[in-house]
Amino acid sequence: MRLTQAHLDELITMVMPCLKLMAFTKTCKEIVSPTFRSACLLCPKLILPVVLDMVYPALETLVEPHRLLQTLGTLLGVLIPLVKDEPDAEGKTYRVHIITILNSLLPALDTNDISKCMVAYQIIGVIVNMIPLVDCSDAVHSRCDLTEDEKELCSATANFDGIISMLMDRMFEMLIQVGQTATTTGTHGSIAAKTGNNIEDQIFHRGTLSVFKGICRNSSTELFTIAMSKLYNIACEHVYDSRIANDVIADMIQVACKFRPEIAFNKFFKLVLAKLQGCISRKFSKIFM
Repeated sequence: MRLTQAHLDELITMVMPCLKLMAFTKTCKEIVSPTFRSACLLCPKLILPVVLDMVYPALETLVEPHRLLQTLGTLLGVLIPLVKDEPDAEGKTYRVHIITILNSLLPALDTNDISKCMVAYQIIGVIVNMIPLVDCSDAVHSRCDLTEDEKELCSATANFDGIISMLMDRMFEMLIQVGQTATTTGTHGSIAAKTGNNIEDQIFHRGTLSVFKGICRNSSTELFTIAMSKLYNIACEHVYDSRIANDVIADMIQVACKFRPEIAFNKFFKLVLAKLQGCISRKFSKIFM
C-alpha cells in the first residue's frame, strides 16, 4: 500500500490543532519553522492558508513583537512551497500573496530590532532571488489564454516598480543610520577607525547584498535601472564615517557592474574617477601651497 495525497491530507488535518498551538510557543521555538516546513511540503494546500492567516494580522500589529517574530520565522519555513505553489483543481494558487507580503515586510527592516530585521532580510532575500521581478501587467490585455489566477498575479506585478523603489529607499535609510553620515557632497569627512564588525553589521551587510543581488539577477532592465539609480544617488550624495557603510556601498556597486555591466559600469566608473580626481587635486593643491 502506498500513501496517497488523501492519506497525507488526513494526517495533516489530524495534527493541525497541534500545529496551531505550537505556532506561538515560547519554548522550543527552534522547532516551529522546520515543523511547518515539513508539513507544508506534504500538504501545501492545507498549511499555506493557515500560515497566511497568521502572517497578515502579525504584520499589522506593533505591540506584540514576539508574535511577529515567531510568525515571520514560520513564514520563512514555508516560503519556498509558497513561491512554487501549484494550481489546485480550480486553478487557484497562493503565489499572489508573495507580492503582498514583500510590500508589507518593508517596515520590518528596522535597525532598532535586529532579530526582526534579520528574519525580514531572509524572507525578502528568498523572494527576490526566486521570482522574476518583471512587470507583466500588460499580459492581461495582450494574452487571451490566461487563467483568472494568472491574470491576478500578472496584475499584481504592476506594483514591482514601487516596491523596488521603497525597498531600496528603506535599505539606504538603514545604511545612513548605520553609517552615521559625515557630510554631503562637497566636503570630506574623516573615516572613523571602525574596523571590527559586530553581529548587527554582519547581518546588515549580508542581508543588503543578498537582496540587492536578487534584484540585479532577476529584475527587468526597467526595474534594475530604478535600483541602480537609487544606488548611484546615495553614492554621490553621502560620505560615511563607518567602514561597514562604505563596504556595503562598494559591494553593491560591484554587484551592479557584475550583473549588468553594459548599464552600470560606465556610470559608476565615471563617478569613481570624478571623486578620485577631486581628492587628488585637493591633496596636491595643499602640497604646493
